[in-house]
Formats: sequence, structure tokens, C-alpha cells
Amino acid sequence: MTRVRIHTPVSQAVAAGAWVVAALAALGGTSEAGSSGSVVVGATVVTACVAFALRSLVLGVVIQGNRVVVRSWLRTRTLPAASLRRVDPVGYDGLWVRGSESRVLRTLRLTTDTGEVTAWGVLGRHAVVDRCARQVRQHAGLPARRAAGQHRRPDRD
Repeated sequence: MTRVRIHTPVSQAVAAGAWVVAALAALGGTSEAGSSGSVVVGATVVTACVAFALRSLVLGVVIQGNRVVVRSWLRTRTLPAASLRRVDPVGYDGLWVRGSESRVLRTLRLTTDTGEVTAWGVLGRHAVVDRCARQVRQHAGLPARRAAGQHRRPDRD
């Protein structure tokens, strides 16, 4: 049984780096704190930042046998591969861009029999996320989307 992991390495590296910088900043602030209460708070913040830095390294979509695992920042969803109907790149509208979709950043939306699941961990520019969507479709056994210009009926050429 093959295991395929589909992810965006550049965005994961940037996210991990940002969380490490946040952890180091919190660690610096904690070491300067005088009271034990602020040390506890600082240690908690450092631990959370390190946890998010490590989590950013496993974000993405994993296809293994008859299941699809979607790993995002706070949640891991396991879906039966047979329930997957569509995989579409969509404008990112998560934490960094609240209230409207980004024109630059994209993410994946997986449509299943029971609803939609957004893979927030697959984040990048158009070409990168389009490639990820093609990979998910291919490995999940979904039909490829038609290329531009192939939408016309053959009898109308």
C-alpha cells in the first residue's frame, strides 16, 4: 500500500521558521521576567510555539490506500477515499486573510459526499496549489479536470 504525501514545502518552512522566531522571542522575554508567574506563562507560550513549528512540518494531504488524511493547523481529518468527489484550488481565506479570499494565496478544498473539507495546510501560489490539486486527484483516483479550451462540445468545432 503506497503512501503519498502532498504538501507545499516552502510555506511549511516559512511557517516553521516564524514559529521558531516566536518561540525564541518568548524565550527571551521569559528569561528577563522576574516573577515565577511570568516564567510559567512564558514557558507555556514557548511550548505552544514549538508545537506549532513541529506541526507545520506535517501539514498537507496524505493518501494511503482507501483513506485520505487532511492535516491542518489544529485538526486532522481522515476521510474514506471513496467519499471524495472533487478537489479544487480555492482562494485562501483563513487566519492571515479574514473576511475575503486572497488573490495571491490558494489552498485546497476537498468535496466529499458529506460536505467540504479545506486543507489549510496546503497553502501557496496558484501554480503550486494547482499542482497539489492534480496530485490529489491522480492518487485518489478522481478524473482530471479539463484543460482550458477543452470545454467545447466536439460536434461544434
